[in-house]
Amino acid sequence: FCTQLLGGYLARRLGSKPTLLLAAGVWTLFDVLTPFAARLGLSPLIAARIGMGLGEGMMFPTQHCLSSYWVPSHERAFLITFMTSGQDLGSVLANVISPRLVELGVWCVF
Repeated sequence: FCTQLLGGYLARRLGSKPTLLLAAGVWTLFDVLTPFAARLGLSPLIAARIGMGLGEGMMFPTQHCLSSYWVPSHERAFLITFMTSGQDLGSVLANVISPRLVELGVWCVF
């Protein structure tokens, strides 16, 4: 919740493109660090997942801000649905594909 407010504020103040880049960068950085943090223990893993959530939380208000400036109002609902459903589809596919990758011997699935 906190980063959604921050994301909305930064998107309006600094612009939606730089804020989207910041959010994606934070999200990706902590996502990449997750397997390494898991090897260090539970506390670093939890910290990495929290960091990932902080970046992810800024994505949604930034997407709305971006679409409010660049997308005609009659096309916004479709675009927002398309953007957010892609994130959900990625989560579902990751849960389906990750076990198969582990069976194949991929050591780092994130």
